[in-house]
Amino acid sequence: MISLNNLSVFQMVILGLFIAVLLFGVLVFAGILPGFRQEPVGVAGKIVWWGTWDEPIIQPLVARLNTENLDKFSLTYVVKPAATLEAELTEALAVGSGPDLVSLPSSWVIADGNKFVPMPTEVMSPRQFEDSFINLAAVYQVPDGVLASPITFDPLVLYYNKDLLARAGLSRPPATWTQFKLDAEVLTRRDERDNILQSAAALGLFSNITHAKDILSLLFIQAGNPIVTAATNGWAVVLKEDLGIKPPPSPRAVEFFVQFADPASRTYSWNRSLPEAADNFVAGRSALYLGYGSEWADLTARNPHLSLGVALVPQRDETGTVTAGRLTGLAITRQAGGRATAAFAAASALSSPAAAGELARQLGLAPARRDLLAERVTDPVRTIFYRSAVSARGWPDPAPAATTEIFRRLIEGVVAGRATAEQAVARAHQELVELLP
Repeated sequence: MISLNNLSVFQMVILGLFIAVLLFGVLVFAGILPGFRQEPVGVAGKIVWWGTWDEPIIQPLVARLNTENLDKFSLTYVVKPAATLEAELTEALAVGSGPDLVSLPSSWVIADGNKFVPMPTEVMSPRQFEDSFINLAAVYQVPDGVLASPITFDPLVLYYNKDLLARAGLSRPPATWTQFKLDAEVLTRRDERDNILQSAAALGLFSNITHAKDILSLLFIQAGNPIVTAATNGWAVVLKEDLGIKPPPSPRAVEFFVQFADPASRTYSWNRSLPEAADNFVAGRSALYLGYGSEWADLTARNPHLSLGVALVPQRDETGTVTAGRLTGLAITRQAGGRATAAFAAASALSSPAAAGELARQLGLAPARRDLLAERVTDPVRTIFYRSAVSARGWPDPAPAATTEIFRRLIEGVVAGRATAEQAVARAHQELVELLP
C-alpha cells in the first residue's frame, strides 16, 4: 500500500486529480450531474398535440405510446373546446406558441390546410393511402402529399324509437327516403288544430335542427351532386350544376327536405314551435332522429327508458349506399419545424391499427382504417358505425361557419316562399364560389 506520508506534493496533486476525474465520470455515467444526463432521443422531440376529445380517454393511450417510443417522441395532449379550436389554433400559430400536432377535421382542409405540413408521397404513396383508409379520407390528399393521417370517423346515423315504431305498426326503420316519406305519414300525430303532438322526424328547417346542414349535404351528395370538387387549379363549386342528371339533383334535394315543414304536405312533421331536434327525440316525442354516432352515449344517458335503436341513414334507393359523417385526422403544423420528424412519428403511432382501434373503441366511434373496419364486430351499434364508415362521402367545406349560414339562407328562403328551389340553389352556389381561395 502506498503511504500518503511518502508522496511528494506533486504526486498528491496528480492522485487528487485522478480521483476527481474518476468520480466525475461515475456521476456522468449515472446521470446524476445536471446537464450531463443521457436523455432518450424522444425527449428532444417533445410534441404537443391539441384535440377535442376528453383527456381521461386520451391520456392512457398517450402514456403507453410514450413508453413504447422513448427513442422517437414525448407526446403531451392538450384538450381544447371544439367550438374554439380553430380560432385558438390560428391565434397560437400567429405568435409562435401553437402545437406541433392537431386533430384536424376533414372540413378544415380548404380553410386551414396551409397551416399544416403534408406527409410526402415518399412516406406514403397515394395507392397506399387509398388502400389503408376509407374513401372519405381522400379529402386529405393534396398535390404535395397527405395533409393528415385519418384516425376516427363519427357517422351520421338514423336513431329510432322502437316503441313508437311498434305502435305505428312498423317493424323496422325506413331504409330509403321513399319509405321515410311513407312512414312520416303514420308516425306524425296532430290534434284537431293541426298542432304536432308527435313528430316523425326533424327535417325541413334550420332553426331547431342541429344537424340541418349535414342532412342537407347528405341529400345533395346522395342525389349525385358533390357540392365542391377538386379542379386543375384548386377547387370548383358544382352545387347548381345538373352533372348530366335530369332533373337537376340539388333543387330536388331541397324540395324533398323542406316538405317536412310544409303544413300543406302529407309528410308535414316539423315546425319552429317544437324543441331542438335531439331534445324532442329524447323526450319520446319524435320517432326518428338524424344524429351522430358520438351522441349514442348522451342519448341513452338522458333517457335510460328510451327504447333506442340505430340504423344507416336512409338511401336514395336500394341500389347503393351513401352515408356521411365527420372524419378526423392527425396533422403536423408548420410550426413543428425541427420537431416535424418526431411529430410524424407520433402521428404514425396514433394512427397505427392498435392505437386507432383502441381510440375508436374508447370514443365510441368507427376507425378510419380499412383493416380495422374489416374485422368482425358483434355489437349491433358498432356494426352500424362501421358500415357507415365504409360508404361515407363528404365535401371539402371552404369555411364551415360561413357555409352553414349559406345553407340556412337557402332553406329559409324556400320555406318562406321568397325563392324557388332552383333560385335558392343558384344563389347559394355563387356564395360558395366567393368563399373559395
